[in-house]
Amino acid sequence: NLSFDVDNDKLYDFFADFGALEFAKVVKDPVTSHSRGTGFVKFTRAVDAACVLADSCEPQASFFNAARFTLDNRTMHLSMAISREEVQQLKSTKNTTAESTDSNRPALNQADHLHQTGRNLHLARVGLIRPGTAAAEGLTAQDLAKREALLHEKKAKLKNPNIFISDLRLCLRNLPLTVTDEDLRQICADILSDKGKKRRIT
Repeated sequence: NLSFDVDNDKLYDFFADFGALEFAKVVKDPVTSHSRGTGFVKFTRAVDAACVLADSCEPQASFFNAARFTLDNRTMHLSMAISREEVQQLKSTKNTTAESTDSNRPALNQADHLHQTGRNLHLARVGLIRPGTAAAEGLTAQDLAKREALLHEKKAKLKNPNIFISDLRLCLRNLPLTVTDEDLRQICADILSDKGKKRRIT
């Protein structure tokens, strides 16, 4: 649940208050180089990592923790990182296990989490422009309100676990009525042909 404006340095500075770090890294999309809203932090001492994780999960101090683990006005959700091998193993467990027992239930819960990430939920906020940000310059209040309403609509749909976000298809809204299929095809082709340039589509 990281803010998309958080970079490696800001993430490092935040968690350095909890203990010495080896690194802090924000996960970025390999194609767009934009933040996916997640990251990794590695502490020098395992005990510091365990303390941070325990504090963030403490139910008796949920209000305090919401403020303590808030960065750029976003409350972070912390969990222990797992290796790629464990990810593959959990996926296999999810696909092959027909019934759960008390001994394997934690693994299945992790596998369910992997199912959620497979829904591309990190793409839910792509295209969102918040008022007061640099990206909002030149946009009308009506346009920003429409974008906010679309985000709430999207969140409501994504409460259904069977709904996922396509990482290949785009939904284009507010097109002029005069734009034809051929016009739109040409516009997209022109954008994709400028491989060395970054385009901001609003």
